Amino acid sequence: MHNPLKNNNILLLLGPVIILGALAMDIYIPFVPILKDVFQTSAFRIQATLNIFMFMIAFGQLLIGPLSDYYGAKRMLLLSIFIYAVGCISCFFTHHIDFFIIARGLQAFGACGAHVISFALVRRYAQGAHAQKLFSYLMGIVGMAPIVAPMLGTWMAAYFLNWRVIFIFLTAYALLAFLFIYCFLHEEPSPKSQHGIPSKADILHVLLDPTFARWALIPALSLSGLFLFFAMSSYYVQDFMGYSRLTYSIIFSVNAILYSLSSFIGPSLIKRFGLMTMIHFGLSTILGATCILTIQSFFAPLNLYVFLGCIYSCCISYGFIQGAGIGLALEPFKHNLGLASALIGSMQFLTATFCSMIAIHPPIESSLSFSLPMFFLALLTYIMAFNPFSVKSDIIALKP
Repeated sequence: MHNPLKNNNILLLLGPVIILGALAMDIYIPFVPILKDVFQTSAFRIQATLNIFMFMIAFGQLLIGPLSDYYGAKRMLLLSIFIYAVGCISCFFTHHIDFFIIARGLQAFGACGAHVISFALVRRYAQGAHAQKLFSYLMGIVGMAPIVAPMLGTWMAAYFLNWRVIFIFLTAYALLAFLFIYCFLHEEPSPKSQHGIPSKADILHVLLDPTFARWALIPALSLSGLFLFFAMSSYYVQDFMGYSRLTYSIIFSVNAILYSLSSFIGPSLIKRFGLMTMIHFGLSTILGATCILTIQSFFAPLNLYVFLGCIYSCCISYGFIQGAGIGLALEPFKHNLGLASALIGSMQFLTATFCSMIAIHPPIESSLSFSLPMFFLALLTYIMAFNPFSVKSDIIALKP
């Protein structure tokens, strides 16, 4: 029986696909300030080009994930990549803000399919510690996009004297990914779900599973923390602390590098120190760092080094625990993997969006915007994972 994940080939097979969403978001960010003049529209409509992306990433997974269980992962993955390419080329040609928003939605819908199906495929062919390691590596690959994409987009726009050329690049990249998956992903037959659209019973079966409930908040916590830093750090470091754009760019890049490195190193540390030890360490570090950030907001709001020490500690911890959290949450499921993966992804993006909505209100003059929501979310995650009433399932005893 052919296994496409043998010898960790998943990194070559799904790595280029899983970053579609991150590329579309991060390569586009440098041009957001100029779009108001380009489209002769309001700042609200320009913000909608970002909001629709997050919205479609969150809710699109709930449709595409279950459909992949019914129609097959490879077929739905190819369709998702094709939709993504259509969205990209539409962004290039449209000159009206409303159509541009719709095109961004198509981009996100295709990207979320690539994201959710990639995780479902990993779980289908790998279990336990091996799956957790692969999830962690894939998240490390996703974390590399913020390092490269903004600089790549800026360079292409300057070289071709047209910011829209980034969408030609994304279209070409998507078509290459389509051919790559078509030629090299050989999917094993798997049991079909009984229907393409999940029933209420299907969703409750996943959400109420004690193992899923115990661990699903870890990936939500990690993405929310990274997204909050992405959303609030520019205002805090540049507008409030008064540091330059170059300084902020370095800070942002270091954050992305640390997250990627910790995602790649995490599985080795889990193997050495134990799964529960590393998750306990990661969550405890996040709780401690967000407590210090809260104190900083009152006593040393202009101390960049305290801020960065706490932020980077959180970021490294996110990388350590996110892949393990995804692996543990998906471990009980052999069927409905697309649905389970979709629910995790939706929880991630909805939690990140909610935290952002309640925290980000420029001008930002306090690290409380980051520390308080992340402290309470980390505390809830810790309670779900380690309270005495947690169900002690067999997977906890798995040794990486």
